[in-house]
Amino acid sequence: MKLFTPDQLKGKVIVVVGSPRGLTKALATKAAQLGAHIALIQRNRVRATESNIVFDFANEMRQTGIEVLPFVCDVRNRDEITSTMAEIGDRFGHIDVVVSLLGSIKMMDLAHHTPESDFGLMSSTDIQGTRQAVRAALPYLERSSDPHVLLSAPPLRYSSDWNVPNTPYSMTKFAMSMCAIGLMAELEGSRIAVNALWPRLKIRLDDAPQSDLQESLVQTPHARRPDIVVDAAIWLIMQKKSDALTGQFWTDEKVLQKAGVEDFTPYRYTMKRTASAKSLVSLASSESSDKKSHRLSIFKFLQRL
Repeated sequence: MKLFTPDQLKGKVIVVVGSPRGLTKALATKAAQLGAHIALIQRNRVRATESNIVFDFANEMRQTGIEVLPFVCDVRNRDEITSTMAEIGDRFGHIDVVVSLLGSIKMMDLAHHTPESDFGLMSSTDIQGTRQAVRAALPYLERSSDPHVLLSAPPLRYSSDWNVPNTPYSMTKFAMSMCAIGLMAELEGSRIAVNALWPRLKIRLDDAPQSDLQESLVQTPHARRPDIVVDAAIWLIMQKKSDALTGQFWTDEKVLQKAGVEDFTPYRYTMKRTASAKSLVSLASSESSDKKSHRLSIFKFLQRL
């Protein structure tokens, strides 16, 4: 099924925040191919082993005739991210979409083996970075005729089998979920649509760096390619704000089902038996997401507590 037509995002200004690999790279590439103006913000280098690959990506895209604006800043720093968003907003006059794909996929326990530096970096980047990025973009989103905020955050469901062994990661992702809930409530009366998106099954990221994912999580017959999340994200940000299409936690499957997709086999990834792959792991409890929708406004959420 063909979801999009050429130039369907023509003229849209989309800001993607996250490392320009994996899902971030795939989303920026496809949105640009559909005609969007893409600004890609990579966090500052924090380790000597990291590089500003956002510029390599921009050069790669330029060779195909697509212009991507690359930025590097400390997304946790209010002044830096505000300056970056202002540069983007002033160049185009507005921002239509902000997609935060911030997320340090580092699987570790809470009490024994987690370096303080890793935990501090993961929590500050994911939580503070997401908040600051959206906050800095708001003045320019308000100038858009159809503004959207899309966060990579899971539904607030807890699985002792999966979340306990990976508590630090779960803590940061659930904090991003709470950030999404807060934004959904605070911006409910505005023209800005706010949604959260999460993969129902594991996503195989070939070009991502080595991770600490356990072998058992990598060796799965149910992994999918990043395209499924990318297609879901693009379909969501193309929709006009409505009660049915804002203030919700979506899985990629639920979005695409709403878009009319019935067959998900084209998104299937054929896994190789290697330990070097990196997967973006969805909550184990999201396996039940096909039983009911993850629609969740702040008021409905509070009623369930």
